[in-house]
Amino acid sequence: MNTYLSCEFEHLLAYYSYSIMLTLQRASAGSGKTYTLTRRYIGLLISIKEQGSTVRRLRTMPELADSVQHILAVTFTNKATNEMKERIVSKLYQLAYPEPGGRLPDYMEDFMKEYAASVGEVSEACREALHQLLYRSEEHTSELQSQP
Repeated sequence: MNTYLSCEFEHLLAYYSYSIMLTLQRASAGSGKTYTLTRRYIGLLISIKEQGSTVRRLRTMPELADSVQHILAVTFTNKATNEMKERIVSKLYQLAYPEPGGRLPDYMEDFMKEYAASVGEVSEACREALHQLLYRSEEHTSELQSQP
C-alpha cells in the first residue's frame, strides 16, 4: 500500500471511530495480538457503555442476547479466523466456568475491576455470552449453507 493510501485510510479510521467503535490492531507476529483481540472481543460482548457515561458495565441478559450481532471482527487469513474463534470460545468457557478454588482465568480480574463486578457476575455474563455466541454462530452457519 502506498503512503498516500495509507494516510487516507488512517484519516478515514480517525473520522469514523468517533461515530462507531473501531479498533485497528497492528503488531508483529508473536506480540500478543490474539490475546489482546480476544480480551477486547469478550469485553465488548459482555459489557456496554451507557450513552453519556465514561465507564462500561456488564450487560443484562436481554442485552447479552443482542450483543453478538453488533460486533464484527475481521482477520486476513482463514488460519487467523479459526484461531480467533477457538480462542474466544475457549476463554469464554474458562470465564463462564472457573475452577472452584483454582486460579482465576485470564481476563477475570481485569473484567471484575473494569465493570465493578464479582466473579459470579462476570461468569454469569460469560455463560450467557457463550450460549448466544454458539447459538448465533450455528444459526448464521446454517443460513450461509442454505444459500445457493
